[in-house]
Amino acid sequence: ATFFTVGNRIDGEGADLVKRAAAEGHQICTHSYDHAAGDGQSVNLGYMTPEDQVAEVQKGYEAIEAVTGSEASHVFRAPGGNYGEDGMRNGGPPAPLVSAEIGWNIDSQDWRKPGAGAIADQIKNAWPGAIVLLHDGGGDRTQTVAALEDALPYLKSQGYRFVTMDELLGYPLA
Repeated sequence: ATFFTVGNRIDGEGADLVKRAAAEGHQICTHSYDHAAGDGQSVNLGYMTPEDQVAEVQKGYEAIEAVTGSEASHVFRAPGGNYGEDGMRNGGPPAPLVSAEIGWNIDSQDWRKPGAGAIADQIKNAWPGAIVLLHDGGGDRTQTVAALEDALPYLKSQGYRFVTMDELLGYPLA
């Protein structure tokens, strides 16, 4: 799996979880430092100054590096999926701050907490190359865990396997 972490939540138990995920071979990427709090209104980096946008991403990388001891992946997921032209300019060449911005194809709606069955049904609708949005923050996530316990074996039985974003990005487009 690939985990997009919010940097200021990587402390205490969060640090232990990130270390464990990295040790198990999962990809750890940033979802910003504080989910675009302040001027970003917790949903959109585009509301922030270019300097603050860069700081959000850079501080997210630094939080990952402090816990894992390794350079952070420059694959990024923007808060709210809002990564507009300004974000691309700020993260662009010559020394890219962001190598790829990742959205999703399937929103499991787990953030609404609609019940494990409803979440599992969304996940089971996956197709080859689909990116499923799930959350581990925002309160009690037992519905998400229960949904995964149902949906992942189902998808495996259908011949699917699960890859990190780096692996997915390595596949040819056609």
